[in-house]
Amino acid sequence: MSLISNDTENMWSLEAKDFLEYQDKLVGVSPRFVMSLSQAHSSKEVLSVASSWLPRLMAFERASITVPAQEGYLSLYAVEGNQAIPRNVPLPIDFTMVGQVFAHKKLMLCHDLAIESYQDCRMLYEGGLSSCMDAPMIYRDKCVGTLNVARTDASFSQDEAMHLFALASLIAMNLD
Repeated sequence: MSLISNDTENMWSLEAKDFLEYQDKLVGVSPRFVMSLSQAHSSKEVLSVASSWLPRLMAFERASITVPAQEGYLSLYAVEGNQAIPRNVPLPIDFTMVGQVFAHKKLMLCHDLAIESYQDCRMLYEGGLSSCMDAPMIYRDKCVGTLNVARTDASFSQDEAMHLFALASLIAMNLD
């Protein structure tokens, strides 16, 4: 059963309500990761723990976490790997894929960054990446940020989408 909807041939999405229907699959995470998150004393520490663990939890060439900034923008809190989008660049919610994920509270997966027009997709492509996936960090029906990964070769699978969505939810639950 495919829960990821084809918005276009290149772009897929998954809403939180659909994720709840994906009950047959277990999403595994390291008990040390869960304990590290639960022992964090602040949102900043939770985000630091999450960014330091991401390379051990998924295969990617770039990972980032965004959080709300000034009105209409997100800012990169943490970046691991490829630096295609510098940490100090504000990301407009209206013109970026990560902004759409944040605004609509749904995971989005782009198979081919070369043909996407979102600003962040263009920057990732120009930085040598070929596919990306962004998941909303939702807590109590409020999006508090996004968890984002990108690759140079292969796209992401439905199982990896479920895994990223679960990781994003786990991180969100531990934020203040």
